[in-house]
Amino acid sequence: MTATRWWGSLRARVLALAILATLPAVVATALNNITLLDQAEQIARVSLKKSLDHAKYVYDDIILDAETRLAKVTPGLPRGETSCPPSLGVLVRDHAKYQSAGMVREDGQIICLFSTPGQPRTSIGHEQLLQALQEPGQMVESVSKREDGVTPQLIVAKQITSASSVRHVAFLAAALQPLSDFIAASLLRNARQFLIDTAGNVSSLGDLGHHSTSKESVRRALNDRTLQPSIGVGTLDLQPVGQDLVAWLPLGKLGEAGTIALSIPRAKLYSDAEATRTGSLAMILVGLLLSMTGIWWLGYRLILRPTQCVLRTTRAIAQGDFSARTGLAPGTDEITRIAISLDQMAEHFQQTATERTDHLKSLERSNRLHNVLAAINAAIVRRIGVIPLLDEICRVVCSTGGYRVAWIGEVDPSGKVVKEISWTGSASHFIGLTWLSLDGSQPGGDGPAARAVRDGIPVVSNRYPEGLKTNAWQQQWERGGIRSVAAFPMGFSVSGQRRILVIGVDQEDYFEAEEIQILEQLVQEASFGLHLTATEQTLDHASTHDSVTGLANSQLLEQRLSDDIGRARLAKKQILVAVIEVGFQNTVTQWGSRPAEELFNCLARAIQKGLGETEFVGVLPGARFALILCDAESIDAAERHMEALVGILLNTGIEIQGESIMPSPRIGISVFPGDGDDAPGLLDKAQAALTESHLGTAGPIRFFAPEISLALHESRRLEQQLGHAIEAGELELHYQPIIDLASSTLRGFEALLRWKHPTRGLLLPPDFIPLAETSGLILPIGDWVIGEAARQAAAWEDRGATHLFIALNVSAMQMRDPQFGERVAARLHGYGTHARQVRLAMEITESQLIDDIDSSAALLGRLKDLGVGIVIDDFGTGYSSLSYLHQLPVDVLKIDKSFTSNMDNNNKARMIVEGILALAKSLELDTVAEGIERQAQSDAVTQMGCTYAQGFWFDRALPASEAADKWLAKPPAGSDSSG
Repeated sequence: MTATRWWGSLRARVLALAILATLPAVVATALNNITLLDQAEQIARVSLKKSLDHAKYVYDDIILDAETRLAKVTPGLPRGETSCPPSLGVLVRDHAKYQSAGMVREDGQIICLFSTPGQPRTSIGHEQLLQALQEPGQMVESVSKREDGVTPQLIVAKQITSASSVRHVAFLAAALQPLSDFIAASLLRNARQFLIDTAGNVSSLGDLGHHSTSKESVRRALNDRTLQPSIGVGTLDLQPVGQDLVAWLPLGKLGEAGTIALSIPRAKLYSDAEATRTGSLAMILVGLLLSMTGIWWLGYRLILRPTQCVLRTTRAIAQGDFSARTGLAPGTDEITRIAISLDQMAEHFQQTATERTDHLKSLERSNRLHNVLAAINAAIVRRIGVIPLLDEICRVVCSTGGYRVAWIGEVDPSGKVVKEISWTGSASHFIGLTWLSLDGSQPGGDGPAARAVRDGIPVVSNRYPEGLKTNAWQQQWERGGIRSVAAFPMGFSVSGQRRILVIGVDQEDYFEAEEIQILEQLVQEASFGLHLTATEQTLDHASTHDSVTGLANSQLLEQRLSDDIGRARLAKKQILVAVIEVGFQNTVTQWGSRPAEELFNCLARAIQKGLGETEFVGVLPGARFALILCDAESIDAAERHMEALVGILLNTGIEIQGESIMPSPRIGISVFPGDGDDAPGLLDKAQAALTESHLGTAGPIRFFAPEISLALHESRRLEQQLGHAIEAGELELHYQPIIDLASSTLRGFEALLRWKHPTRGLLLPPDFIPLAETSGLILPIGDWVIGEAARQAAAWEDRGATHLFIALNVSAMQMRDPQFGERVAARLHGYGTHARQVRLAMEITESQLIDDIDSSAALLGRLKDLGVGIVIDDFGTGYSSLSYLHQLPVDVLKIDKSFTSNMDNNNKARMIVEGILALAKSLELDTVAEGIERQAQSDAVTQMGCTYAQGFWFDRALPASEAADKWLAKPPAGSDSSG
């Protein structure tokens, strides 16, 4: 082993650790020897400070005791100026530590002086006297040299004021020898005490012996100090004096009472430290060798050998040999636990690596799925439309999500298959997969996609298509490399058909629970986005398109026409605007609104089918089509085009119960720029031409002409006049009699509305009722008719007429009014007609009833409760269904005059009448044959068993007064049937 490798080995490191382990002790010992002298000096300093702290405590105690005793003595002074209190003498006599006591006048004259027997007397000095006089009420302390030149005394003085305001100073002198003894007891050997009084005299406390410190050196050190004592007694001030350490303790508040000094010779301190140096160094070397030997042996046994075993095993594991073991005996030490961990690592390393790889893959997949979710949400926010959004979902799922194929389908309205809407994949195998069977018994119907559609829950197959009865659809997926499939229900389309998202990958066991959960969230948000987008599109479409046909409404139509006018104006071309009416209202009246809407839809598809590239069709209010023809070459060509369109419409129809319902188209046309230059104006003029086509005989197509505007204006003026006709009293009812055929007597009347126009004379209903229905005036007019008929019925009953009925025609708009029953009740109650014998009857057409059979039944029941009879008008022209006759409270069937007027020369009409009468008889309903104009017609319906009849053969409609005079001269021989 080379030196470099050896120094990098564990052996060298153990040796280095051994050296480092002993090095602190060596360094510490060396430093201890080096600093031995400093430590000795520090110890001396601590000792000096401690001694001075104790001296300060004793000194303060002496001062406190002296001040306390002097304070107790001085309050008892006599009033005389020269007398002393005996207690001063008692104080000196009874306490050995007090050597003298007395009083001095302010001029320095001693008033009295007491001393301890055998001790020379000591008096207060002049400086002390002045200080005590300057600080009245305060104790003054000082250290003064005694007269005999030995140890100084501590003198405490206080100013005393007599009754005559003469100031004295009382003092007390105490020996400092107890203080010296106390300091000596706590000092190190060879320490010495000194005391410096207020005059600067230095006294030695105890024998100096061979001490190197002299009084003179102490005095010199005191005089040379640059650092003066701090405020407060007890501050330690150390000064080197030659080879000695000297500590100072100022006495008094500011050091004015004197100073105590302590000194220790340095030479003595250092000699003791030098004595330990040589032996200490020898011990260090011996201890170092022993420590290094022990540490090396233990390191080899406990560290080196086990570590080598661990190292060999680690190298084997690094080379892939997971069967390697350390071979160390079981134990609890760290290296043994490392060996056990290595053995466990060899066993579990492969499993851990596999789990980590799986986790990274799962994390990557989770990130991809969240990126897919973010991309789909971004597409939803952009509002790109339903189909583009579906395409974007498939694209993002494959491109961002990393899946091989994404396929979205929608259930066919038949409910048997799922048809493709959108797909994206990385292989061409999926092209042409346009549908999937939902039949579970058929191949493919048991797959994940079909089950997800049927059950409405996600279905996953991680071994696709294992165990499935595969069809061509699934075989294509298998050939495309798909090994795992997940299918997710994806909400519903606008028409209510379920959608499904199918995702495929080329790995088995791919879809895990976490991924499926994220995909479910993705599908939920995509479904919500699709629903939101579809709703917005529906609302946008509804705002600009007709709800029945899906064609453009008037708003979009006008906008399109305005745009076309702008382009035609620049190109100097013509535009033809055609408004087409197909007889919608007539179809509603005869067959009901649902067949009419169905026919209207068929016609819309027929018009759309024949549209050219420059043509546009929409729907106007009132169930009219509007057609825009741009680039019209000539008026003649446009007219021929319209004639062809009329031919197409005439051949377009629907069948209801075996009967054909055909339109009756009419067209009004206006031309840009001749008839106007704005969209509303052109549409108005085309509708005006359409209105004129109803009045003329020139055919179903009419171009706008100036005189049409006059007719349109007249129609609007007539509408305004009709609105005031009720208030002006211009409306009246005429009554046509209804005859009982069995007795040839009067049974009732049909009330027919007339308008006595102030300038045009008497107008019949066809002249103004259509206008009233389109303008909405039919509701107030209908209320007036019911009220007037009720009034007339009450008047005739008061005249003596009984067992009659008055039939009134009811419009479809009145039937659709939810308050119609209450409006009838209000007018009947106004005249009390509901409780009379002359009843009202409402004539209602079949189409009005079957439009909403449930609502009709409820309304007729309400009318029956009011005593109103129900007559089905024009029976035979509509459905003539037994079903609604069983469900509705009908009283009378009225046979339309189109059958009765032709039955004497038309066998088919006669058979229809016979059939209606047989039907009514089986249902126990009365019948009315209207339009009877000849004797033969009357005889025929009588022979067939018809109950009642009306028509010009019996009488025309008469005003109320004429009808009463002619038909109510005597009471009619009627029956009590309800009519």
